[in-house]
Amino acid sequence: MDLFSIYKNEKELMMLETDLLKRFKKKLDVRVPSAKFYYKIPDTRELGGKKPFDSFLVVRGMFFAIEAKVKDRKVTPYQKYNLELVAASGGLPIELTEKNIDAVIELIQKAVRIKQLSTEIAKQTK
Repeated sequence: MDLFSIYKNEKELMMLETDLLKRFKKKLDVRVPSAKFYYKIPDTRELGGKKPFDSFLVVRGMFFAIEAKVKDRKVTPYQKYNLELVAASGGLPIELTEKNIDAVIELIQKAVRIKQLSTEIAKQTK
């Protein structure tokens, strides 16, 4: 495989991951309407930069770091390091794939519900 073919294949995979994130966001908007702050980190590979993960979501004070992967792609060591930092800081790191998109949304729904219940209980004990 020549360098152009490798570059073209990489670009196609990145487009598939971007498409996965768009489908995730569309489902998220419907199933978790309180998830208002979602941000896709711009791709900076051509500019020589690395991004820690693809996107993040903040909902009801909870931080979710999202790394999208398609086909057999794996999280890079740099991405793994950053996702571990998110976890160590109290956030939730998520590796989003075609297979787990609905499970990830369900996880976010449950986390939001737990946060709501926690807030309600705290108000009742005052």
